[in-house]
Formats: sequence, C-alpha cells, structure tokens
Amino acid sequence: CVRPRSTKLFSILEISELNESNALLTDKNNGYCNPNDSNDYVSEGRVITQMTFVRPESSGIFSQEGSGTSSNNVEPATTGVNAAIGCTTFIGYVTSVIPALSSATLGNASSNDTTSIAGCFKQMRTGSTTVDSCLAALSVPYQTQQQTYINQPVGVTCVSGN
Repeated sequence: CVRPRSTKLFSILEISELNESNALLTDKNNGYCNPNDSNDYVSEGRVITQMTFVRPESSGIFSQEGSGTSSNNVEPATTGVNAAIGCTTFIGYVTSVIPALSSATLGNASSNDTTSIAGCFKQMRTGSTTVDSCLAALSVPYQTQQQTYINQPVGVTCVSGN
C-alpha cells in the first residue's frame, strides 16, 4: 500500500508476499491497503493506492541468456564464467480506488472476500477473480496501470527480456 504519511518512502517490513503456491507468508503480511486506516490514504485522504509486483513464469531456455550467447538447445551453465545472465521480467500494477464514490463495504485488514474493498485488494492479478474484476463487480471507481520491468544486471543485454 502506498502510505505517504509513513516516515519511510519504502520499508521491506510493510509488504505482503506470496510464495510459489500463492500462499501468504505470515511474516510478510503488512502491505495490503486497509480502507479503515486513514494512514493508507493518499491525495488528501480520498484515494487508496496499492502496488503489486508479479514475476511471470519463465518462457524457456533463452529467457536467462545474455545477448551474443547461444544454448543450441543445451541447458545453460548455472555457475562459473559461462553462467546464464539473470535477466528477470516482472509486471507492476498500480491500482487506485476512491472508496467515497462507492456504496461498497470498506472491509478491514482481515477481509479476504470479494464483498469489500479491502478484500478486493487481496485478490490475485490473474485468474477468474482479480483485483480489477472484484472492484468492478462492487461498482467501485478505480484505475489500474500496468508496466513491465526487466531486472537486468548493469552492462548486460537480455535476449528475450524474460
């Protein structure tokens, strides 16, 4: 959750993290926005903004190679000077909501359902029920922006960008 009233621009202690099975890590569960907490609002206390970063599945053997290399259908080395370059793509989503322009229930930090704004923030980014589809079903005014990023070591050019 973007919390402009916090003393830190970013804190690793204020995130939520899911493992590869989409299970919430219990010690990393402080990032979801809570519409009942005034500190979770931006823009003069009217808008809630939550950021989500998703690492998509790797798309094949070339996804970890630097430019000018060729695997010739052989698994790349994982150690030493011939190790594959770790270029990773991830997608960032920024969803902003104006709860006051909706009659939807706010919910609270423990809400996980699709009947409240707080519960919508805890939905996945892909699949049948997403953050956006949940907010739309509740008629909550929202805006989602999506951007793809590449985590790329300095001086390396990724072949596929994945």
